[in-house]
Amino acid sequence: MAAAAAPVTGISLLTHIKWVVGLWIATQALAGLVPGAGFLFLPALLAYAAWVIFKVNRNSSGALVRRLRELARQAAEEAKKNQHFRQK
Repeated sequence: MAAAAAPVTGISLLTHIKWVVGLWIATQALAGLVPGAGFLFLPALLAYAAWVIFKVNRNSSGALVRRLRELARQAAEEAKKNQHFRQK
């Protein structure tokens, strides 16, 4: 577990919270000028999350992607077992 958390330690949780709050404030201020622009918070939040995941994956030399692939493989095997069990 400590090895998986090592790449994340470069950016503190407080920094992430500051960026998310800043995004929310910026989109709400823009919504005052452009009706409906407040909904831009969701795509901006998704873009920020994608950037963080990319950064963590790059800092961990691809360990995050390998772990996610392993979890997906395990879930697929489990689903296949459950499907086979239900057919009997």
